[in-house]
Amino acid sequence: PKKCSAVHFVKGRNKDVLPFNFGIDNIAIVNELIHLGLPVTQRDIGYHIENGISKGRRTLYATVDCITPENCTVNPLSASKLYWAVSIPTVLYGAEVLEYNDSSLGKLERFHTQTAKHIQGLPKHTTDCASLLQIGWCDITEVIVMKKLVYFWHIFNTCAGQCKAVSIARWYLHF
Repeated sequence: PKKCSAVHFVKGRNKDVLPFNFGIDNIAIVNELIHLGLPVTQRDIGYHIENGISKGRRTLYATVDCITPENCTVNPLSASKLYWAVSIPTVLYGAEVLEYNDSSLGKLERFHTQTAKHIQGLPKHTTDCASLLQIGWCDITEVIVMKKLVYFWHIFNTCAGQCKAVSIARWYLHF
């Protein structure tokens, strides 16, 4: 119980919180916590997004060794495959269960298009859709939606009983 904590999600102004007990020990009630590397909070997850983008950028530069387009010796298609295999899973860790707002999606989309331009050595003023289409990429929003669909498909196929009912209820709330 010393390592345990609980997040209480309260809507409205009434924030009377009853204590959580585990045996004779009280469980601390906090505003946010990290569970398996994912934030559990009612607040904006912008810091988690920025941290993921930073990690993804560092892993891409470490694997491709392509900090500036002039010294990039890797073929753009090879760099693209490395980006999708190494960097995107780092950036989108937990995308299946996190709720993104418009500003978070905007940050992810800017990172995605900037990376596409950087890998190809395109100027910064190149249109975003042109930089993505040339190497066969889709928008990051589409990637997140596909990850959520696959995640819920796995839940619906493997869960039974109460877990499946809760998952279906949450599915209807999101979509």
